[in-house]
Amino acid sequence: MIISADTDFSFILSDRQASKPSLILFRDKMTKKPADQIEFLIDHLHELQNELEKGCIMTIRSNRVRVRELPLF
Repeated sequence: MIISADTDFSFILSDRQASKPSLILFRDKMTKKPADQIEFLIDHLHELQNELEKGCIMTIRSNRVRVRELPLF
C-alpha cells in the first residue's frame, strides 16, 4: 500500500494497468498534515480494509472518499 498526496502514483498504476499495490491519495490541504492522515486512517481503516486488500486507488478529501478498483481501464 502507498499513502501519498502525489498524483503521479495514480498515473503509474493506471499506465501499468496494475492491480496492486493499493494507493491512498490525500487531496485536500486539510488532510495533508501527517497527524490528520494518521487519525483518519486509524478511525476508518476497518471500513476501508476490503477495498484496499483487493487493490484500489482511494482518494480522500475533507468531504468524501472515492474508491476506484484496480486495474484502471
